[in-house]
Amino acid sequence: MEKRSILVATIICVALNTSSAQFLPKKCSPDRKCTPFNDCADYRSYAGTSSRNWPRKVQNEVKSLMCAVEHQASGKKLYKICCLKPGRHLLDMETCGKQVTPRIAHGKVATVFQFPWMALLRGFDGKFHCGGTLIAQRYVLTATHCRRKSVYSVRLGETDLSTPIDCIKYIDGEEECAEPPQDILAEKFIKHPKYSPSQKKNDIALIKLASPALLNDNVRPICLPLEEVLGNIAQTKMLVSGWGFTENDTEFSNQLRFAYVPIVDPRQCNESLALSSNVLTVDESQLCAGGGNDKADNCQGDSGGPLKYFGNGKYVIHGVVSFGQATCGVVSEPGVYTKVEHYLEWIIDNLQ
Repeated sequence: MEKRSILVATIICVALNTSSAQFLPKKCSPDRKCTPFNDCADYRSYAGTSSRNWPRKVQNEVKSLMCAVEHQASGKKLYKICCLKPGRHLLDMETCGKQVTPRIAHGKVATVFQFPWMALLRGFDGKFHCGGTLIAQRYVLTATHCRRKSVYSVRLGETDLSTPIDCIKYIDGEEECAEPPQDILAEKFIKHPKYSPSQKKNDIALIKLASPALLNDNVRPICLPLEEVLGNIAQTKMLVSGWGFTENDTEFSNQLRFAYVPIVDPRQCNESLALSSNVLTVDESQLCAGGGNDKADNCQGDSGGPLKYFGNGKYVIHGVVSFGQATCGVVSEPGVYTKVEHYLEWIIDNLQ
């Protein structure tokens, strides 16, 4: 196998008119791993063939993905490319984060089809206690602290908890109804191994569903902040949505609500937390949003729910509600979110 990998990689470099000097070691993106070309499943059909016969698009792809050169004991060189990790194939980057209807009403109360990735976590007592975000057909992203109450099932495709079927009536008089919500058993709760309940660090988790979600207009995954969908991440305001469920059984709304919240500088955030006698501080794995004088902008999210932004025609998840006033609370104190981008490698490595 090793000899074949060396041979194939040599063919690649000769045919693409590239020298090994051009391929200085480079870091692969979180969804890729530096792998011998011959071991990369995405290009398995080209293994052992001359790249002169490959489509130009494939030649350019392989050339751009070269990440390392290893010198073998035999004196030969082994070339590696940034190969997609197995879990990455579970993410649908084409349809993620898209709303299916252009006729969405604006306001604080969300409408059907507006946020189809929203999830609710139900405990063994039958009550919802946290939120989450669908990122793949069998995976929901949430916060580790939501495990304080065991998660029995996950509800998808919900908008208004007071109605069995959610509908929207448009200005032209037409009414459109969604499919009934899906309640799917939770197969596994995957908490971050370095979660600290006292410091509230690494507050992120995955829930593997016992069966795949049935995707429809009101159930579809949000995009993870991978390179191809990052968009304008330097936005000053982001979107938080939810019913207001927290692990402390605070008041909640039957209707899914949303609000735009300002991103807060980490230094300013730590100052605000200190003023409220909060001994916790945020680091580079967290971000702050909300606060200010508008209480309405601080009363929308669920524990474990998403902070997101719109970029390149898609919604991308940027944070997971962790602590502070990301849910309903005191005016002026920002909410603290786990920064999803910081945990991309861990997330993708745990998708199976």
